Amino acid sequence: MKVRDLMRTPVITVPPTARVAEVAKLMVENHASGLPVIDEDGALVGLVTQEDVVAKHAKVHVPTYLGILGYALPFTSQDSDDDIRRILAVTAADLMTDRFVTIAPDRDVDEAATAMVDKHANPLPVVENETLVGIISRTDILRLVLAEEEDGDQDARNV
Repeated sequence: MKVRDLMRTPVITVPPTARVAEVAKLMVENHASGLPVIDEDGALVGLVTQEDVVAKHAKVHVPTYLGILGYALPFTSQDSDDDIRRILAVTAADLMTDRFVTIAPDRDVDEAATAMVDKHANPLPVVENETLVGIISRTDILRLVLAEEEDGDQDARNV
């Protein structure tokens, strides 16, 4: 099965200027695990996930410092910088990640599932010719697994 057979369209998107509360509301109302962020030219510029929104209310991991000869050297990580960025976020642009995984519609669903597991990516924007054409999430793959299991059970009963 191909990604295009399972992806959802139309895709609910937000502009970079969308307020965090608006993003959260759209996620809840549409049972979305993430929303692509689209700029005024229609380009995919980021992705805001449920994890990003929830992290806004999580405890921040404060950077540690090492004192050497009267100097304080910070040991910060990308994680602590991301935590601080999320807590201070006001808009989708503040909250989104611009390091996200996409997939083409003609790829196998197994490749989408592999990307989700290996790269901890959910959802995956589906992009064709640099244009957002759909979105696929873990929930979509769960629905496929359920349908396959139900079909298998039905076939076993018919034997």
